[in-house]
Amino acid sequence: WVRSDLSANITYVTCHAMLPDFARSNYEYVKNYGSYTHEMVLDALNPESYEIGTDQYFMFADLRGYTGQLSADQIDRMIDNVERGRNGVFHGQGQAILDAARKANINEMYFFAHMMIETGWGTSNMAKGKTYQQAGWAYLSTGESRWCEAGTYRNFIGWGAYDGDPSAAFDYARYYGWNSIDAALDGAAEKLAKFYIYAGQETLYEMRWNSDAAAQGPTHQYCTDLNWTKNIAKTMAYNWRFAGVVPNATYRVPSYS
Repeated sequence: WVRSDLSANITYVTCHAMLPDFARSNYEYVKNYGSYTHEMVLDALNPESYEIGTDQYFMFADLRGYTGQLSADQIDRMIDNVERGRNGVFHGQGQAILDAARKANINEMYFFAHMMIETGWGTSNMAKGKTYQQAGWAYLSTGESRWCEAGTYRNFIGWGAYDGDPSAAFDYARYYGWNSIDAALDGAAEKLAKFYIYAGQETLYEMRWNSDAAAQGPTHQYCTDLNWTKNIAKTMAYNWRFAGVVPNATYRVPSYS
């Protein structure tokens, strides 16, 4: 799928940093988290690596705003189109996914795709949840704590997880009360909107790289995976096609000095 008028919907955003310098600082930051080379980081970071109209270009789509272009039935069919989706916790949850995205006023296809990639289509341990038989304290890495009721807690976006301690995401799930699928969906959408999409990081590319703050080096980046933006963007593009919908998308592409 390629929009013939795509270029009319692109805004180029000036970044006050040079691409080679930003790539070098990011390489120093991520080199211990995977088998990455400086060239791999530079290629992933360079906006010119991605051709206009390709699936990957959705990494530059503005994620602000609920579009209303998808129905619950379409979301359910997207999920059931994948074997892991049919067997995961999101089976039959199309309406709940849309409701969460609508309440947070974020792009629903993005929200869907982010969770599918993050949770292996609802089959990961974070998605299936962890059951606490007794009430107890949840401690966050920020030093905050809260007494939490017994129950099964889920975290669909790995919120609070770190490369060195992914299980910390369950403490965050308990702290925020994500003890049902609906609560975990609403919480995920609210956190993404508040701390990223409506905090100046309104595209997948910005969430991953935070190029608006490039002059400061790597800061407030959602993850360390170089393929994270591409994987979510491709999932978005494929499922727009699967649903038979041409998205009303606008794009924000960084331009380095």
